[in-house]
Amino acid sequence: MDFKQSLVNAAKHGPAQQAEVITLNEYIDRVSERPTVAATAHERIYDMIRAAGFSDGHHAGEVSHGFFREELFGLDMPLDQYLAVGEKALAATREQFIATARKINPKASPLAVYLSITRIHPAPDALLATAQRDLGLLRAFVEAKQLITRRPMRTSRWSRRPPSSGRRPALPRTLRVRSRPSPPRPTTT
Repeated sequence: MDFKQSLVNAAKHGPAQQAEVITLNEYIDRVSERPTVAATAHERIYDMIRAAGFSDGHHAGEVSHGFFREELFGLDMPLDQYLAVGEKALAATREQFIATARKINPKASPLAVYLSITRIHPAPDALLATAQRDLGLLRAFVEAKQLITRRPMRTSRWSRRPPSSGRRPALPRTLRVRSRPSPPRPTTT
């Protein structure tokens, strides 16, 4: 389906529906299934241009991109500048990833760091269960080695409001307001 036809189809369906509200975990699940969901606008445009293919241009050193064979409306700068902006944004994202990977493990390549992280960390849907399991193992270790002694757990009772002793809690001295006698009022006759 070409771009013009997709615009016509979108116009037939009327205004877009209200945005969907999802939790962070649902978003992470969607990104893990389809990483393009989290792509920036520059990355999406760059991917569209690259997906349409390219060929040699009319002059030596020129490249003709298939995406721009059709007429495009609303362009306010040369096409090469759009492509350069996309490449620059992609390079910046790549540099941020490499810098982060070097902070994690300076001796490994960024790809090795990424692969080690994906092997070590659980999938998003198993994160809570893994954390609960790890906390249980930590608790068992601490108790087995007797690193911390603790009183046996008592059952707690919860109430809607704490019981009142009838007194207001005392304020710290710095917050207390001293009452001053009010000045006498003039009398009217």
